[in-house]
Amino acid sequence: MAWSNTDDDKLRHLLRLNVGPTMRLSQVLSLAPYPLSVLQTNCSVTSVKVKVVIFIRLLLAIGVTFTTVASLFVLFFYYPELLYNPTVPIFIKILYYIGNTLQIVTVANLLIGCEKRRLQYERYFDQILVLVRNTASQSDCQQTIWYRNTTKALLVIFCSTALLLPVGFGSVMLDIGVIPYMVAQIVPFIVSTLILLQYYSVFVHLASILRKLNERIEPLTGEKSTAYVLHGKDYSLHALTMGETYFQLIEHLRLLHLQTMDIAGVLSENIALIIVLIVVATFASVNIELLELYQSIKYGTLSPFHIILKAFYAGTKFFFYVLIAYPNWLIQIENQRTIVMLYKIKRASCSDDTNGAIEHYVSQISNMQGVHEACGMVNLDMKLISGFGRWSFLVVGVAYGAYHQNRLAKREVGIREIEAQQKVIRDAKLAEEKKRNQEAEAKAIAELSAPTKK
Repeated sequence: MAWSNTDDDKLRHLLRLNVGPTMRLSQVLSLAPYPLSVLQTNCSVTSVKVKVVIFIRLLLAIGVTFTTVASLFVLFFYYPELLYNPTVPIFIKILYYIGNTLQIVTVANLLIGCEKRRLQYERYFDQILVLVRNTASQSDCQQTIWYRNTTKALLVIFCSTALLLPVGFGSVMLDIGVIPYMVAQIVPFIVSTLILLQYYSVFVHLASILRKLNERIEPLTGEKSTAYVLHGKDYSLHALTMGETYFQLIEHLRLLHLQTMDIAGVLSENIALIIVLIVVATFASVNIELLELYQSIKYGTLSPFHIILKAFYAGTKFFFYVLIAYPNWLIQIENQRTIVMLYKIKRASCSDDTNGAIEHYVSQISNMQGVHEACGMVNLDMKLISGFGRWSFLVVGVAYGAYHQNRLAKREVGIREIEAQQKVIRDAKLAEEKKRNQEAEAKAIAELSAPTKK
């Protein structure tokens, strides 16, 4: 896959700035195919060296998956006290089984089936490079640069978390069972994190492309004095004149917007099952951690440092929802901004073709929600965070309600037992008092009858 075109090299470099760090780390951990045309310069899938690397990666993926499954079985059969507290209710144990089963399926799907998704990755790169070419002449705004740096910071934070958690848990869980425990916890955590960071970086990049398209629409609203349009092979920006050029620019931007959203739709469709698995597994895991924290604080079974570790781990996993929902929310914000600016452009002075193109553009964006639902894709936006947050608090609330009800029942049983004991004591006292009275009466009768006998 040698590169010979300098312009293509520049475009690939621009793309690597946005998705390169995440993709490279994913390749190292066998969570992205190797090689990829955007990242590897002189590699061919047909070469013997690359085939050997692919085979070794497959063996490592199978080994990691098998080790994760074996670690869970070891915990279930030999160290259940490390996997869950003996005092937790049965439904928490059921959540363990559900969450761990989903995590195993996710790990196996993403690691072993990595090479099968090569075509999806390459198709995405081919399509996104067309959009990068059409927006290459526009410099990145501060918001785009900030999100790019945020992706790198998230990589560092999550990698540090994955390295520090085993040290932290190992220092408080002084048992040989901590080894399978950390394998069962850290491997799914790393796999889910990197896949979600891929998702985050790709969709944030798509949102930045929509932002650049909106930057071209903004001058047409009259809020800026000069409007620009693409012209020539070099894709440089030139001054825009009134008339048909408005129609040409709007139609051109509409097609680019359609292509951007088509890429987003295909990516969502390809990763939908994995996202659903991660969301459900994360929901189970977060609620397990919250319920364990509740149980631990209630019974005092864990040290304060262990409680802090579990709270941090639960908070980190809850952040998965942000990685899923936030980039989708950014795309929605840019689409809403596009509609507002298009309606500002629409006026009587514009030609019928221009106003028709504006209506077509607006309807294209407005109908995306219906098309999205018709294709059976999951609608992932910021409501996901609040929704799962409410459900998490609801689960903890149910656990607290069950505990409180059980506590009241035990208190009532205890009161009844105390009353029964008090009744037994009273009856015993009455019987003893009656016996003493009878003895006293018999003694008195005996004393009265004694002189008569004499």
